[in-house]
Amino acid sequence: MIIRFSDALDKLVRWLAIFLLAVMFIIVFGNAFLRYMFEINFIGAYDLSRIVFIWSVFLTVSIVYKQKAHSRFTFLYLRLNGATKFIVDIIINLLTAAFLSIIIFVGSVLAYSARIQVLPASGVSATWLYLPIVAGSIITLIHLITFLYQDIKKASYGLEVIPENINKDNLNELYILPQEAGGEFI
Repeated sequence: MIIRFSDALDKLVRWLAIFLLAVMFIIVFGNAFLRYMFEINFIGAYDLSRIVFIWSVFLTVSIVYKQKAHSRFTFLYLRLNGATKFIVDIIINLLTAAFLSIIIFVGSVLAYSARIQVLPASGVSATWLYLPIVAGSIITLIHLITFLYQDIKKASYGLEVIPENINKDNLNELYILPQEAGGEFI
């Protein structure tokens, strides 16, 4: 159930990120067009494009995390055995969960404290600049909980836990030097 929820949430966030990037493009391009062609300037365009950009960035962070496409150092990880990998995964996920919890808390405090501030050009509440920190972190935390669930489920069946985007068939190729250089599995 949590896996389906995480997948559905990821799909929704992808569409929302695409929509927000399209809106940002329209705002920036439209304002530039109006300014240079008709000497008309929409004053709130800068504030709105900044809000939309920040939302798209923090939502995209959750997309990248869900795909496990973020930067990782796997050269040591891949040398570990299954049980050690499981323990390392659990520790990393728990540390990441703690970090995301801190971000959610601090982001909530910032969003709440900015509620009375207004962006000068548009008149929009400054809270909208800090809410994406909270939203993106909550979504990422949901994906992390899904990964924890999957790792524990795999471990309970005795399966080796290897990141999904790494091809298990080519693991040896990652560490083999060319034969003419006297290479061997490192």
